[in-house]
Amino acid sequence: MKRDKQNLATRLNDRIIIFSLGLFAFIIRLPAFFLDYTIWWDSSAYIAVGKFIFSFGKVGFYNATRPPIVPILIGLGDKLGINAILIGKIVCISAACLATVAIYLIFRELGHKFAGIFAGAIMAFEPVIYTNSYQILTSVPAMAFGLFAVYFCLQAVKSKKSTHFYLCGLFVALSMLTRLYFILIGGAIALFMIYWYFINIKDFAGVLRGFIEKTIYLSAGFFTLTVPYLIANYLIHKNPLYPFIRSQEEISYVVLGHVYELSNFQYYFQTYGLLSWFIMGLVLVAVCVISLNALKNKNKSAILIFLFAITYCYVIFGIPTQEIRFSILFLPFWLALAVYGFNYFIEKFAKTIIPVMIVIFIIGCVLAGIQFAPEITHYVNVLPHSSSDKYDYLAEKYFNESRNYNVISSTPYLSTYVDARLLLMYFPTYQQIVNYETKYDVDYVFVSLETNPCEADSEYCNRYFRERDEALEYLNKTYSLLDEIEIDGAHYFLYG
Repeated sequence: MKRDKQNLATRLNDRIIIFSLGLFAFIIRLPAFFLDYTIWWDSSAYIAVGKFIFSFGKVGFYNATRPPIVPILIGLGDKLGINAILIGKIVCISAACLATVAIYLIFRELGHKFAGIFAGAIMAFEPVIYTNSYQILTSVPAMAFGLFAVYFCLQAVKSKKSTHFYLCGLFVALSMLTRLYFILIGGAIALFMIYWYFINIKDFAGVLRGFIEKTIYLSAGFFTLTVPYLIANYLIHKNPLYPFIRSQEEISYVVLGHVYELSNFQYYFQTYGLLSWFIMGLVLVAVCVISLNALKNKNKSAILIFLFAITYCYVIFGIPTQEIRFSILFLPFWLALAVYGFNYFIEKFAKTIIPVMIVIFIIGCVLAGIQFAPEITHYVNVLPHSSSDKYDYLAEKYFNESRNYNVISSTPYLSTYVDARLLLMYFPTYQQIVNYETKYDVDYVFVSLETNPCEADSEYCNRYFRERDEALEYLNKTYSLLDEIEIDGAHYFLYG
């Protein structure tokens, strides 16, 4: 059986495998691609930033915490006349297909081609990655870039070609400039490089020279894209690291007033349910096997441990909010280690235990389906009810003149359907409205006063309601109420 498996993997042409995995990932996402549903709040923000970049600030809005790669791709498509939502879906679904291919390529470099096919198939329909790949969000594209960075890293240590080191650094930069905290993949790669060059060395001076030389090429790839980004941040914000600082502040701000009953560790284990115990068992097997081999001799599989350990610890201990989409940072490496452990059992006990392991594998897939059935059902039954007709109504009635509009808005959704500069105001306050009025000629104010970002009866929450009421009083005195509209359960007011 073991020999047959190896012969099968050898006979299969790499191009056929790559094409088949990518096509499989694409086909199972086609139904979602054609659904007309209301995109997420964050999705509309990326669209708005993309429009802002390509209109030179006349449309959309700028947000420093939104890295530029996805907005640039969306904005370019919008500039070419392609619907922004359509181009956003194309970008994210394409990224999911590429990530499926990348995980196979990684396993091929590790010498486990057959396991790579399994890993790619799992990545294609894994529920969390699946449901985030047709939303216009950045985690899946960042994951795809990060996986290719890992692939080029493995190629680099094998071939020792400077080009591969450069491409590794370049894809780390692409991953970070798509989702900022994916820079952690670069940190894991750096640790792996240190391990690879300095484990069991005899000629320290010679190894050190080689390590420095290759690090220069890797750094050159990384800074090719990162330096322009840092310079832009310095020119705009007087601090090249401003987006990183502001991003962490915003995450903390979002959870302000909320008290989570579970720790992040408990939250992710509870969310994944029984499946997490099944996967973690295989992960522990893989960690033990890889670690023992890595201590004796150089082992490229050690990169999986570095990647999983760093990304998992950051999500568990570094992110102060609880959303399952944040697990996409560590999920590919979690699954990769599980597949590695599963493959180890097959190779070790192929003659006797392979039927049992296949049954266990199928059980794991069933558990995944049961665990995430409610989430998938939500996307199928709820999301198709799009609110685009409401925004189209506003665009046709109030934004039909060929001129530049300035709109104070509490939601970025408006920018997805309306060509106007948005002056974003997450929670309406009198002071923020006045500040915008002193800088811009405001045409409209589009707000929902029902947003409740905090726990009831907290000091922060009481202050929020006072400031909201003060803002409402000012709007009613200064502007005329032009329209009221119900969108996705929220009541919006348009003042002008």
